[in-house]
Amino acid sequence: QNMINSSFVWMINFDKDNVTEETLKIIKKYIINPEFLPSSVESKAAKFLCSWVIGIFKYSNVFKLVQPRRLRVSVADAQLKEMKASLEEKQLKMAEAEAKLEEFKQFHGATNEKRIQFEIKSNDLSAQLRRSEKIMESLEGQESEWSNKISQSEQELNLLLGQVLIQSSISTYLGPFNWKKRQMIMKDWSEACKSNGIGLKEGTMDQFLNLQDSGEWNRSGLPLDIYCRQNIDLLYQNPRWPIILDPNGIAIKWIKGRERGNQIKTIDPTKPGFLRSMETLIVAGRPVIIENLSKRIHPELETLLITLNFTRRNETTLFDFMGKQVQYSDGFKLFVIVPQMDIEISSEMRTRTNIVNFSLSTEGLTEYFFNFVVRAERLE
Repeated sequence: QNMINSSFVWMINFDKDNVTEETLKIIKKYIINPEFLPSSVESKAAKFLCSWVIGIFKYSNVFKLVQPRRLRVSVADAQLKEMKASLEEKQLKMAEAEAKLEEFKQFHGATNEKRIQFEIKSNDLSAQLRRSEKIMESLEGQESEWSNKISQSEQELNLLLGQVLIQSSISTYLGPFNWKKRQMIMKDWSEACKSNGIGLKEGTMDQFLNLQDSGEWNRSGLPLDIYCRQNIDLLYQNPRWPIILDPNGIAIKWIKGRERGNQIKTIDPTKPGFLRSMETLIVAGRPVIIENLSKRIHPELETLLITLNFTRRNETTLFDFMGKQVQYSDGFKLFVIVPQMDIEISSEMRTRTNIVNFSLSTEGLTEYFFNFVVRAERLE
């Protein structure tokens, strides 16, 4: 048996895929024999050999049919691999191209948005340019006018120092003097300004602001000469409490008429309850006339005028009234009427109050009597 096994070892390594046509022709002679069957022989070795030959013959015939197809499949697989590799490469390139396309789209969108914004700005600037051109055209004819105004403003600015100096001096110092003395003082001031190189605008000494009050003064039949108009300004342009020297009684008449609508109250500092009445009128915001003064200011009134001070607390104005604080109303006004010209006024009172001399000048007195006669004749 070992000899038989060794005799058939070659069959294991037989190249069944490369059986030649000549060998198949030889084998076919046996295959077509009806008696060439494993069942026709009794020997096991012969049966095995017969079955092997039949199997090889059938395998070779089938292999002839299958091998070309296998070769074509192998070629197709190789081509498929190449195509897949090419497809993957192209898909990668396509993905890169799509990414760049998306980047370009975003860039295009941002650029387009900027373009729209630039167009809007361009349109706005064009409109502004057109408006500016129209303004320039309208201003071309006004160049000389503006030049004149600038020149005039520069001249007024150069004269501003002298104007402020004179007007503040008039408001502060001229009140107690009569008209002749005021003229002498203003003349000295004018000459002092000129000698020190301080320019003065023409008419600076005669400028008055309270034209409405001047009209009320004239409608009351009172004189409206330059002295009286200056007194009106001195009375209302100075923030200090006024002491009015009124020997002719014209100031009190005009003040009562002017403040009648504000429920003006006249009080006497010599009567009991003077301070209580003053406190009530300050809180109520009513104007007050203090009269009936003799040769000197009443002590309580002098103390009141010297110690009046304002303070602010939140939205309320408080008044330091004789050592205590009371609420102050803006409508409160104080007029101290002195009929005598020789009244004694302390130096402290002179610095803390606004003294205004309302004694009539010769021209004012003449006009006053003339108005009085005219009114009397009209009544007849």
